[in-house]
Amino acid sequence: MQKTGIVCYSRLDAMIAVAKRLSIYEKNYNMTSETFYHKYKAGKTDDKLDFVEWANDYDHYMVLKSETKKNCIKLHKLLTRYFKEIEDSLRGIRSAHIEKYEEEILTEIRANLRIRIRFLSEYLFDANEAVIADNMQFSHLGYRYHFQGSDNRLVFRYDDTPHFPDIDSFPHHKHLPSDVIGSEKPSLVSVIRELFDFIDGKM
Repeated sequence: MQKTGIVCYSRLDAMIAVAKRLSIYEKNYNMTSETFYHKYKAGKTDDKLDFVEWANDYDHYMVLKSETKKNCIKLHKLLTRYFKEIEDSLRGIRSAHIEKYEEEILTEIRANLRIRIRFLSEYLFDANEAVIADNMQFSHLGYRYHFQGSDNRLVFRYDDTPHFPDIDSFPHHKHLPSDVIGSEKPSLVSVIRELFDFIDGKM
């Protein structure tokens, strides 16, 4: 016997797979799944295999939809809180233009954040980070906070690329114009504060 397995690694994947099957049933029988389901539960259809599987799939779909929505709402609160903290730190921005602020929600537990700030003095800041919400806690999968001058020369950069294994804080570190030093991962808010302090010191 040849065994075939279909694995859905997230509620969203499962919901999409089931929705595709519902769409086929609806096209074949010219009826919405909701209408069919009410007829099926009222005993107004027969028990052909298509109808049994259609009813089962609709049951699955409604539960998956409810659970996905519920989990997204829970995560949305966490993401909103985190992103609001970042936005608040940028709200009083001065002598600069935010060229990019991009929140990319990938799944109910994963997101990317991309920020680019260009200062009137031609300094440029780029922030890229991947965030995961696991057990309702935030952690960073990876990050890069890069700050450079008008001549494209580095001012500082924090990142966790694992290419300095001898540094105590490995893989976290900070690049300076002529050195790389150990540094635990800073919060993005503290980095934004650091670059504003730097700009203020130059003015």
